[in-house]
Amino acid sequence: MYLIFSWLLAATCMADSSGKPERSSSDVTSAHGEGYSGHSDRPQGFLQAKYPTGNQEAAIATQLDDFHKAAANADFDAYFDLFSKDGVFIGTDASERWTVDTFKEFVKPYFSQGKGWTYVPRDRTIVVHGDVAWFDELLDNEAYGECRGSGVLVRENGEWKIAQYNLHFPIPNDLAKQITQMIKAHAQKGR
Repeated sequence: MYLIFSWLLAATCMADSSGKPERSSSDVTSAHGEGYSGHSDRPQGFLQAKYPTGNQEAAIATQLDDFHKAAANADFDAYFDLFSKDGVFIGTDASERWTVDTFKEFVKPYFSQGKGWTYVPRDRTIVVHGDVAWFDELLDNEAYGECRGSGVLVRENGEWKIAQYNLHFPIPNDLAKQITQMIKAHAQKGR
């Protein structure tokens, strides 16, 4: 059993008359659990900090946590309820740009067999500007290691929805040339 300690250090600048966006940057430490326990609203290893009520960043963080939880639990309805009606998911392959409807077609065979995917978020930054917010987060995944998610949420009927989620693999600078050469060679084979 893992003990989960999560600390959220947030620096929030509320929007002022200059129209500057609200910012929330969190340096979060989370344990790497083995998925979700059936006894909690939050998965093991996910952000466990208590968020202040009425805080837009907190509402967005909860939506993103719920997004990752639904994916890990292969919960099709909960997962897609978090997207805006015209949402887009951009995957790690250059060919993977899916509208919500096309992404549903991709996801359904996996989720219908109970096969989801677990990405444990950490080091998340959220910026809110009116009814639009953008974020980036580092993610831990058992198969791929460190990943990054970024995207945009929009407020629809008072609720934050994911308009775009982009999942990718951050490449360490000292490996960039080698890895991008591999990607380039792979792309040329396919032409």
